[in-house]
Amino acid sequence: MQLRAVNVVTCGDKIFFYSANRSVKGCVFIYKSVVRDGKFLVVVTDGIYDSPLIELPTEEIADKVAYELQSAWDQGVVWGTCQKSKELDNTDEMIQKLLSLSPEEREVYIQKIKRRSERMRKIEEARRWESVLSWKRKMEE
Repeated sequence: MQLRAVNVVTCGDKIFFYSANRSVKGCVFIYKSVVRDGKFLVVVTDGIYDSPLIELPTEEIADKVAYELQSAWDQGVVWGTCQKSKELDNTDEMIQKLLSLSPEEREVYIQKIKRRSERMRKIEEARRWESVLSWKRKMEE
């Protein structure tokens, strides 16, 4: 399936081109409103299957909901593109910083990052257990 619609988005000083309905891993998702058996439906389609999401009382409402869903999807694509760009810029800066360090400084920096990652892992695990135990305490009350 070839898409011809292309949107241009700017993020900072960068320009991105993307197809209007592009999705992750090459899938295409399009939200649209349809009338089936006298029912006004909003469906999501990937080019092969249509999956009904919701039935609405009027065609105008179904059109509006489909439009808003597609707009939100497109905004998510733009946001994700900008986020990935920022992450890549940060990664490039980190690599340049590491390359400019002496071997001793590099080792100290790597150890610092490892300690921080370990602390974050422990905090996340503690929070997960806390939420499990708080749920359990609520059930016992």
